[in-house]
Amino acid sequence: LQLQKLDQERQRQQELLYAVEFQSQLMQRKVARVAGLRGVAEKRELLAKISKLEEKVSESPAEPGSRGCSSGQHCG
Repeated sequence: LQLQKLDQERQRQQELLYAVEFQSQLMQRKVARVAGLRGVAEKRELLAKISKLEEKVSESPAEPGSRGCSSGQHCG
């Protein structure tokens, strides 16, 4: 009976430890994200989006007023 109680207590402590470690990892990810760090998969997605948008920009003809030029100003 004593051994069974100790085993249950050990199991409970392991579960608590797992929960604390999991929460710690979540917080570390949040801190990294706030610091501007991105995961490999997210970087890949963002770079793919950038490439597609750059292709769109290079394919589309320049419109008056684009690139921050306001009408009446010399842009170039």
